[in-house]
Amino acid sequence: MEMYYAVVLIATLVVSSGASSVQYTLKPETQCGKLHTAGDDNLVIDSISLIQTDENNRIAAQTTAPFACQSFSKACSGSFEMKTSGSNKNNIYHIILHVRLLRLTKETGYWYYYFPEGNMFWNGGNGRKASKWDKSKSFDNKLYNKNPFLIGEVTVTVDGKTVISRKAKQERCFDSYSWIADHGIYLLKDDKWKTMYYYPREVPQILSHYVPMMTLFRCVILLSTLNGARMLSCYHCISQLPLEGVEDDARLALKQLVFQRYNVPPSHEYCDDSKAYDFLSAETQTCDDTDQCIKISIFQKELSFVMRGCRSKLLRSSYYLSKDAQCTNSGASQCLCDENLCNISGNAHTILIYIICIAFMLIV
Repeated sequence: MEMYYAVVLIATLVVSSGASSVQYTLKPETQCGKLHTAGDDNLVIDSISLIQTDENNRIAAQTTAPFACQSFSKACSGSFEMKTSGSNKNNIYHIILHVRLLRLTKETGYWYYYFPEGNMFWNGGNGRKASKWDKSKSFDNKLYNKNPFLIGEVTVTVDGKTVISRKAKQERCFDSYSWIADHGIYLLKDDKWKTMYYYPREVPQILSHYVPMMTLFRCVILLSTLNGARMLSCYHCISQLPLEGVEDDARLALKQLVFQRYNVPPSHEYCDDSKAYDFLSAETQTCDDTDQCIKISIFQKELSFVMRGCRSKLLRSSYYLSKDAQCTNSGASQCLCDENLCNISGNAHTILIYIICIAFMLIV
């Protein structure tokens, strides 16, 4: 495998009268050593966008231009004009990459199915195997491009002022959200490349990497009724158990304890942080209006563990909540509420003790 060549993508935006002078630089991540290899020649940045938003995250200005940077193994450059909406200090700039695979056919080894007969089945020993409609056994079980691209430093200046500055960081080497391995539209947000499911083309419009229908979906949940009875919606998720540094036997015992007493919700990366932008993508659960939303949590220094759901559905049969448990901002806590989606709101051994305490809040 070829070593990753030093890549610097530099483009100077030549502007006309009334437009701002914009310059941007993208570099490969330099902190990963052998983990960072040459980009796949099947990947190309078709175009690049720069978007300016106001304090309400509404788009004030945007420009998209061809880029045509293939395989990320050599210098790429381009230029285009952009008229900004002024120098308001609250304005924020966002960079978006439009990435495409050059080949989307069944002959490339990178498989895409656009029809029902293309449903895939999984075989744990051999990766992916043929669908039930296609009996061919010649499938390439590669599920991703051989060499995805990992962007390190990103710098954007507008009229000489730096508006985006992202430094090299080793942690990105092991973060799947930092790599670009597939075709799609990628927004740089919170130091990660977020997949956008639509591209905003109207000004003004809210900039988001979520489908606009998501908002409508949540409104339907909030306002819907069934047979005249009000239903209650609660966030339904669990954060990952903080098991680093815990002995294997203790880890197994902890998992058994949690699964014995709770109907464990789906895992969500941001379940323990309701202020995070991506928390809104957490699943919701619908229960009777006589039920309650519950948030069970543990906070110890920088570590946290959270479960959310409907009270009656989160607890397994034969268990109920202890009346002694309190709703607090530290240690072991359980919070109950009666409104829709209201449950929004150390070392490993120490937090392990707190998790066990949470489990024993339930009385057999």
